Amino acid sequence: METITIPKKEYELLKEAYALLQDADFLRKLNRLAELVLAERWGIVMPEDTSDLTEASINSIADWKIERSVWDGV
Repeated sequence: METITIPKKEYELLKEAYALLQDADFLRKLNRLAELVLAERWGIVMPEDTSDLTEASINSIADWKIERSVWDGV
């Protein structure tokens, strides 16, 4: 086993960060806070409703249908 040496203070910070990342409730609250800040500061809203999004296929995009490309042989 390989070992590394880090300062004890840094180790304690890593342990605390690990514990916070294991807390799902905390992460939900942090996510909500980020949404509120984005909406308030920059007017960016991330809606939960994605019903307006539809699937698309690259094959249905006419611009992608080209005869040959220099990249075909790469």
